[in-house]
Amino acid sequence: MLKKMFLFVFLLFVSGYVYSDSDDFSCVKFGDQKTKKWSYRDEDAAGKDATMQEAKKEVKALFKNELKDFDSKLDKVKIVDALTHLIEYNSEETGDGDFYTICVRLDNVHLKNPQYKFIFQPKKIGEVCSFSQQVREKLSDEIRRDFVSALTGKNIPKFILSMLNEASNIKLLSKNELSQYIYEQEIQSKLKSIEGTKCISLFVYPVELYTLSSSEKFGRSELRATKVHTKDDDGKEGELYILVVEKDYHWKIGKLDVIIKTDTDTNTSKPVDFVRWLGHPEFQKKVNELKEIVNIGMASCGGTLTDENIRGKVRTRKLTEWISRAFRQNKNLKVYGLNLGKHRYSGAECKQLSAEIRDSQRRILLIGITKNSDPELDIQSALQNAMTKMAVEQPENLPINPSDYHLFDLIEN
Repeated sequence: MLKKMFLFVFLLFVSGYVYSDSDDFSCVKFGDQKTKKWSYRDEDAAGKDATMQEAKKEVKALFKNELKDFDSKLDKVKIVDALTHLIEYNSEETGDGDFYTICVRLDNVHLKNPQYKFIFQPKKIGEVCSFSQQVREKLSDEIRRDFVSALTGKNIPKFILSMLNEASNIKLLSKNELSQYIYEQEIQSKLKSIEGTKCISLFVYPVELYTLSSSEKFGRSELRATKVHTKDDDGKEGELYILVVEKDYHWKIGKLDVIIKTDTDTNTSKPVDFVRWLGHPEFQKKVNELKEIVNIGMASCGGTLTDENIRGKVRTRKLTEWISRAFRQNKNLKVYGLNLGKHRYSGAECKQLSAEIRDSQRRILLIGITKNSDPELDIQSALQNAMTKMAVEQPENLPINPSDYHLFDLIEN
């Protein structure tokens, strides 16, 4: 029996970095003087978004041929987003003559390491040869399992680490999901003396592993965190973080396990890998301050009261599953659900609403309970008191009003 092995070859290419200089600017309008409406929290957030847009353009230019010919299960938008971690540049900002618009240009754009140019090339992780198909399949499965185990283990081998961005993010994915990114190809057998022998080569694409291990980048204020102090019905004090995911994210209508993000510029939507979104370092850092986290499940005004109340509950449990998975390393974090159920608008009122307004009834909202809270705090009454007060006094920081929904049921898991 042939001994399976992992192969990794570092390709040394000393020809300097790959450069790109562009005279183009990416501009974003962060506010409107007439309407006083703000697309971004502040000018800094707008500048970061413009820089990100420009970085993505540069990545598309640097990897133009590779992206054109690369066929992947991953969305190319995610791949481009991940590859922005590989470049360095100097940035220049300008208001472009409009105080409410900021533009960014990147100069001296180059890869941090010239070897990154080969990130799209397949890397062989093992090979099996046998005249028996059953043996080939068995050995191939073993190599797959060993590679995935190494990928998600505590001590990841260096040759695998070199293909990752943030190793901790890979561990958010299941072994079945990761196995999808190991490919097989029949190759010519070197054992010509044994008739009928066939060989299978197993390989991965580093660009896919790099993308899978990269956090979702936050764009324009995708997460708003507001600290509030509250009391439960017995007067015990609690400190909360109201964590509101940007309004372009919401549950897909009628679905129990799909969160989508709407691109307001193109009016198109696409599903979001929310477990990966939860793995973003900025969000992880915020969660480290918490002892408990409550996810809010809700449903819009369409459909029957019974069906939509159940839909809100199932969405709550799905969020609990995702959060528990994203933070499974944090053994002390308790996760609860809060089902608000169906929105109170009647069927006739609901039909008059735009799709955008109905989408806003299915927002993504989390509430963190910090370690400064009373250990005996009654979570349900503390949340209800805080949210009811905020809906009146700080509606900009709480996009939904709990009184607009039929339920307020805490679900302990």
